[in-house]
Amino acid sequence: IELMPEDAFNELLGGYSHDIKNMLNNIVRETNEVLHGTVSLKNVHSSSFEGQALLQASVEESFRLSSLAYFILTVLPHFDLEPFHIEWARLVEEYNRLNIIAPRGHGKSYFFSYANLLWSMYRYAPNTENVNIPMDRLMCRETMLFTNEISLAENLLGLVADELRENEKLKDR
Repeated sequence: IELMPEDAFNELLGGYSHDIKNMLNNIVRETNEVLHGTVSLKNVHSSSFEGQALLQASVEESFRLSSLAYFILTVLPHFDLEPFHIEWARLVEEYNRLNIIAPRGHGKSYFFSYANLLWSMYRYAPNTENVNIPMDRLMCRETMLFTNEISLAENLLGLVADELRENEKLKDR
């Protein structure tokens, strides 16, 4: 809520106290569902905020910034998100250093060097005079792509560049 734009925050506080309490409870519940995976991510799209466009957009943005799996689900429509990817996403969010061992064909390179790299770019925001950005988002400025072969790195960077050019949700990043 502290990073919520002022107009969305005003929209949140614009109702009766009972409505505001219900809205805040919905924000907490849906945020918990996204961050802790208590329900299928496909069922969560800040739907509790019908008629509150600014608030809904702000909550969607917060979910995308906080959850790699939610980002993939809502921003990268061609990514086939499997249950093990959701587990990997939680591990990425929890640990600074991570070693994933999985058989060939499970999409390790695609997940970490495409989706995670795009999420990192999406999350980056510099500090400004009015807004203090959390350190984990400031650190998104620096990211790396590791591969065993230069041709794989070129292919993955090509996919990232194409996604940045073609995806409406990423063009302004």
